[in-house]
Amino acid sequence: MNAPARAADRTEEERNPARSGTSLGTISLPDSPPLIPFDAPLPHPPLWQRITKHRWFSHYNRLIAIVLAANLIVALTNPVDDRLVTTAYMVNFLVTILIRHRFVVNAIFYSATSLPRWAPLRMRQLFGKMYQYGGIHVGAALSALVWFCVHIGLSVRRGAWRADGLAFTDLALLISVLVLLVVIVLGALPVVRSRWHNVFERTHRFGGWSALAVLWAQTVVVAFEAGGHAFSLTALLSGAQFWVLLVATVCVVEPWVRLRRVPITVERPSSHIAVLEFDARYNPFHGSTSAVSVNPLVEWHSFACIDAHGRPATRVFISRAGDWTGRFVDNPPRSLWIKGGPGRAFRDVERLFGKVLFVCTGSGIGPAMSGFKYRTEPQALVWVTRSPRKTYGDALVDEILTTLPESIVIDTRQSGKPDMVKLCYQAVQRFKADAVICVANKEVTWSVVSGLESRGIPAFGPVWDS
Repeated sequence: MNAPARAADRTEEERNPARSGTSLGTISLPDSPPLIPFDAPLPHPPLWQRITKHRWFSHYNRLIAIVLAANLIVALTNPVDDRLVTTAYMVNFLVTILIRHRFVVNAIFYSATSLPRWAPLRMRQLFGKMYQYGGIHVGAALSALVWFCVHIGLSVRRGAWRADGLAFTDLALLISVLVLLVVIVLGALPVVRSRWHNVFERTHRFGGWSALAVLWAQTVVVAFEAGGHAFSLTALLSGAQFWVLLVATVCVVEPWVRLRRVPITVERPSSHIAVLEFDARYNPFHGSTSAVSVNPLVEWHSFACIDAHGRPATRVFISRAGDWTGRFVDNPPRSLWIKGGPGRAFRDVERLFGKVLFVCTGSGIGPAMSGFKYRTEPQALVWVTRSPRKTYGDALVDEILTTLPESIVIDTRQSGKPDMVKLCYQAVQRFKADAVICVANKEVTWSVVSGLESRGIPAFGPVWDS
């Protein structure tokens, strides 16, 4: 049989799998090289790589340890008096707030990803971990709590509160702040955050606001004490605490000043996912994330922003993953609240490398898609999900396969769940990728990132720190 006859005998599904309406175990464009056989053994990582790439030694935890060690060195090399303790807890308090502000975060991302690609690979890998900056937040917060306890201990030991009403008020306010800080820290424990995320979010928000307000009151009381029981503006303005609190207050208030309500339209390809589209008046930069809410005082959720495929609008994918997302998919609102400006996403690390392989499971395809069309370097994709066309719709699957010719889409309903580390390692070899960005659930992400990094492949994934 000649070649034209063989081509004519091919089914439409074989000729153009991107347009096929059926669910395939593996969908890829025709004439692409096959994957390395799945029975090919993975190289065994050296012991020191398995140890250093363990989650206990993540860059997030390393940053916590560095901040705590820096504070310990300060305590051991200086006399622990009122001036040192006050300065230490205020500096740590300020760092805790600043490191979470969008302007600071965006500056960190932009600076880290501006490293040229001719820089050594180890340096680019290190700079690529900048999205784990949350370790600085945790380390500074814990340090501030310890210093604050020491500050209260020194105040109690002086004993002035027994005879001086202002000193007693000062001490009472400090203890109130301590109680609030302890509540915030307990609400931020991983076990609380994973099981009762709303508790974590509300104790952080309302506890933080309350602690800030009480600290302002305490600062005014200190100004009265410094002025001999009469308010002294000079004493107030000359104290470092006033300026630290002013900066912290501006950082807290600024996003809320920019609170606005944006109309949305929602399409539901299935009962699992909703694709919302913002009104054209809200146009964040591509590849960014935006915090959205139905009730601004209750809970906020951040999502990746994706272009609207040729139209001047922005899309967001919201999949059923919890109470809030489930309610949204079942009964989508007509508008959403947006706070502050858009923020850079961890996928910005792709700027440090040439060809990048994106590995996604389920609705992780949303954050991965947020920058596909704006990157000039070649990209590849491995998407592992259940019934992709039934769940996400033919239009989205076709858009992905058209945008990224080097794509592998695995339908777990037909082929089962693969060994993700082996699959990703094989895909790196096939596509000759320089780095891997994984967007999946927590366990899969950590398994892929640590599994690849221990074998010498740069890999990155979210850390669930917000």
